[in-house]
Amino acid sequence: MTQVGLIVVGLPGLLRAFDGLAEDFDETIPALEEAADLGYYPAMQELFETEGYGRWKGRSPAYERSLRRRYGEFFDLPVGQVTGGLKRSFTLKGAPSNVHVAVGENALLLGSRRGYAAAFSNVRPVELDERGVERIEGELSEALQRRAERRGFKAL
Repeated sequence: MTQVGLIVVGLPGLLRAFDGLAEDFDETIPALEEAADLGYYPAMQELFETEGYGRWKGRSPAYERSLRRRYGEFFDLPVGQVTGGLKRSFTLKGAPSNVHVAVGENALLLGSRRGYAAAFSNVRPVELDERGVERIEGELSEALQRRAERRGFKAL
């Protein structure tokens, strides 16, 4: 939990500081953007590099043969990375098929609009583990702390 302290001289300064802080907490999209850039995308990169933290199912023999015919030696790449398109759509903001959209004032929708992303996720869940979630929460907390400090508050 983040604690915030403040030293302000005079009531007008105190009111301005609280008004500014209220604005920052009412409009959380900038802080969420920072948390996505510094937490979500690196956590998703790790998810793909570790093939779902080692939990994703391997490819079927028929699919392996199909990949070998289409991509030659590239079929040996990790699950979900043969062409790189699916991985990039989940791990790189602004990549083709990447979904990165503000939904209202307090939420971001992040993911992939690749046609096969849902089918892939049904077999190999594209889900962050507890460390990934904690990483995003930590980045969000730090982003909000930085905003509070810019307003003259000291995050404790």
